Amino acid sequence: IVLASLCAYPLAKFDFYGKGFIVALLLSTQILPTSANNIVNYLTISKLGIMGTLTAVILPGAVGVFSIIFFRQAYMAVPNEMMEAARIDGASELQIWARIMLPQTRPAVSTIVIFDFTAKWNSFLWPIIVLRPDKYPIAAALNYLNGKFNYNFGYIMAATVISIIPVILIFCLFQKNYLNVVVGSVKG
Repeated sequence: IVLASLCAYPLAKFDFYGKGFIVALLLSTQILPTSANNIVNYLTISKLGIMGTLTAVILPGAVGVFSIIFFRQAYMAVPNEMMEAARIDGASELQIWARIMLPQTRPAVSTIVIFDFTAKWNSFLWPIIVLRPDKYPIAAALNYLNGKFNYNFGYIMAATVISIIPVILIFCLFQKNYLNVVVGSVKG
């Protein structure tokens, strides 16, 4: 969340050479399927020598392009006059981002928290590629609760219920601001 919002801030509020190209490049990556990124991620992770660690699962998804684009759109809705007033008061760009931009875009932050947490929690393919079975997260490990010749329905149902609880908790914590975004998009 922090990295994506920091990437989006200059793309929304600063004028610099190549800004339009960077935004177009980010948007164009959204047409690629996620599995196409796995090849590049695998080569990078293997070159870094962190294959088989939890860092190998976390690092490629640390900053999402969708999150950057979503934050950019939210930042563009914040009036420039608020930033100018903060600059006149002597605030640095990092202070403007932390004290003005983030509080003004709280619904976008909540939405990205819900989307990113759910996506990372339910990731299946990438952990199977880079980890050993004893280190799989719960979504990937559910596949291994099933036996070769029998179906352990009770174990699978219990693990599924346990795996859903964190997603429900995150949604309950951030639902107020998330619902404001959804209602605002329907109204507008």
